Amino acid sequence: MKLKRWQKSTACILLLLMIAGVLEYKGIIWHNNLFASKYKVRGIDVSHYQGEIDWGMVAGSGKWQFVYIKATEGKDMTDKEFKSNWEQARSQKMKAEASWGASAF
Repeated sequence: MKLKRWQKSTACILLLLMIAGVLEYKGIIWHNNLFASKYKVRGIDVSHYQGEIDWGMVAGSGKWQFVYIKATEGKDMTDKEFKSNWEQARSQKMKAEASWGASAF
C-alpha cells in the first residue's frame, strides 16, 4: 500500500513540474521574478535576437528602468539592430547601456 502512495506522490510532483515547465516555456510565469522581486530597479537586455521591439510599449509598461543593448560579440560580430535599438530606447527616455559580448572561440 505504501508503494502505491509513493507512486501517486511521485506522479503528482512530476505533473506539477511539467505544468510549471510549460508555463515557464510559454512565458506565463518567469522564474527570475522570484529572485528579482526584492529589487526595485529592473532592466532588460536586448539584441537582434528579439527582432523588432516596440520601445513605446517597453517604456510605457513601467516595468523596466534601464536596458542593456548588445553592440558586439566576439572580435568581429556587430549587432545589426544596435543602432536602431539604441536610438529608439533613448527616444523613449530609457536609460541605455551598450553591452559587448565575449566569445570563447
